[in-house]
Formats: sequence, structure tokens, C-alpha cells
Amino acid sequence: MKKKSKYKYKEVFSVRNFLITSLAILLFFVFDKLKKPLFIFILVGINCFFAYLKHLFFRYIRIGRVAMLRHMVNAIEFITFSTVLGSFVFGPVTGMIIGGLSILGTYIFEKRISQFSLATVPLYILLGYLTFILKSYIIDVRYMGIVISIAYNLLINLILIIFYKAKFIKMLCFSLFNLLFNIYLFYNFTFLLVNIIN
Repeated sequence: MKKKSKYKYKEVFSVRNFLITSLAILLFFVFDKLKKPLFIFILVGINCFFAYLKHLFFRYIRIGRVAMLRHMVNAIEFITFSTVLGSFVFGPVTGMIIGGLSILGTYIFEKRISQFSLATVPLYILLGYLTFILKSYIIDVRYMGIVISIAYNLLINLILIIFYKAKFIKMLCFSLFNLLFNIYLFYNFTFLLVNIIN
């Protein structure tokens, strides 16, 4: 019995357990400072990874050759959601960084950097600041996200149609799918993620 209790004593106070406990305590105190950069890194990483998956999809599936269907697939994005979430939780600078880096990374990983980038990259950065402004007027982050999505689609349509001569039907198709997708994201996942982060 004594040997057994001695073994348990050594097991509880082993070097491994000491290191694991120390690391857990350290992360507990440091996590608050690391939360913001980790949040930025994770969201930008997710957006870039999703962009690469779309690139592979267009490369190996014939649907990528159909312009209208390409617009529908491109309408599925997490950048607007990430930008609004970042700005709402951590402030405008974080939202602007997430929006700018995510859309730029998306273009790089999808290998479709074009003249449209000059319009979309600054616009996503602007969305991060716009979220911060609307935060004072719209308390519910779900509805704020939907308003931001509508504002983005209106602005991008106007810019691309007026300055880049984009086709109205294609832009309308993109916007309808993009709005439906973002409404679904904001309405179903915003509160869950905000609670996890906080």
C-alpha cells in the first residue's frame, strides 16, 4: 500500500505535470494580450485557405469556366463577416486590418489580382471603420452586419459598373447570393462567436 501511494505521489508531482500546469497558468494570464493578434491571424488564415480551395475548385471543375456560375461561387465569402466581427469586438483598426489583409490574401491565393482590386481592397478596409461608426446606432451586431453587407454590395456595384464597366446582370447575381449568404452567417453565428471570443 505504501509503494502504491508513493507511486501516486510521484505521478501527481511529476515534471511533465508541473510543466503542463505552468504552461496552462501562463496562457491564462497571457491569453488576453494574445487574443487580438491570434484572432486576426486565424480569421485572415481561414479566408486565405477558403480562397485557395475556390482556386482549386475553378481549376479542376468545369463550373469555373461559366462566368455566371463563377460569380455565384465568388459570392460565398467570409471576409465581410470577419471584418464586422473584428471591428465589433476589438475596434476599427482590427476590423480594417482583417478586411484589408483578407481580401488581398484572397486575390493572391485565388490568383486573380486585377484592376478590381483597386476598388475592393480599400472598400473592405472602409467596412472595418464603418462597422465601428454604426456600433453606436445599431446595438444588435446581427442587424449591423446585414446593414454592412447591403452597404458593401451597393457601393461595389456602383463603383464597378460606373468605373469598370462591369455587367449589371453579373453584379446583381453576385450581390443576391452574397447578401443571402452573409445574412445567414450574421443571423446564425454572430452571437456564438462573440460569446466565445469574450
